[in-house]
Amino acid sequence: MMIFFNDPLPCPDAAERAVRLALEMRDAVERLAVGWAKRGQKMGCGIGLAQGYATLGRIGFEDRMDYTAIGAVINVAARRRVTGRC
Repeated sequence: MMIFFNDPLPCPDAAERAVRLALEMRDAVERLAVGWAKRGQKMGCGIGLAQGYATLGRIGFEDRMDYTAIGAVINVAARRRVTGRC
């Protein structure tokens, strides 16, 4: 899942919102993992955050169109994924 902050509408506290969401997601996965563990399944998550400039827009072809971001900041977030308690 990729979540963009500050697009399409600017927000002055994009970095803070991103961190808050990441923490809430981590906590939610921890709660879900308890139930999955009781069923013998292991569940985890990794969250990567990065701030910077990216190229945003539609990508694809006539039958399949997506909205995405590309650029160095996206690669940094993918590589700096933090796995911890979740």
